[in-house]
Amino acid sequence: MIFSLLDLGTKKGDIAFIHLPNLAELWYLRVAFSKMGIIEARIGENYRETGIAHRLEALKPDILIMPSEFRGLNYVALYREMFRNAHKPKYIFVIGEPITLNFAQKKGDRPVFI
Repeated sequence: MIFSLLDLGTKKGDIAFIHLPNLAELWYLRVAFSKMGIIEARIGENYRETGIAHRLEALKPDILIMPSEFRGLNYVALYREMFRNAHKPKYIFVIGEPITLNFAQKKGDRPVFI
């Protein structure tokens, strides 16, 4: 994922919105973001629509990293619905099973799967 971020043109000062449970990937990302100069905004896995939407609007992140599913919650469906009214990051990374996002990406944008 780190090389994908570099290939996509992320840069020092970009904001990454991390909505992951306490997985090994989270800690790898935190170290990599620190080295790359990417600002990390982490949100706990217990947050839902209202709290997430508020933070997306306040932070306007460039990157979103989320699980495809955790503890029975489909995060992709949750975010798909929220992006109708909330800020949509330029890059979206999904950790887990490959799925179809259909986030109405702008032409040329593409999600990255891990």
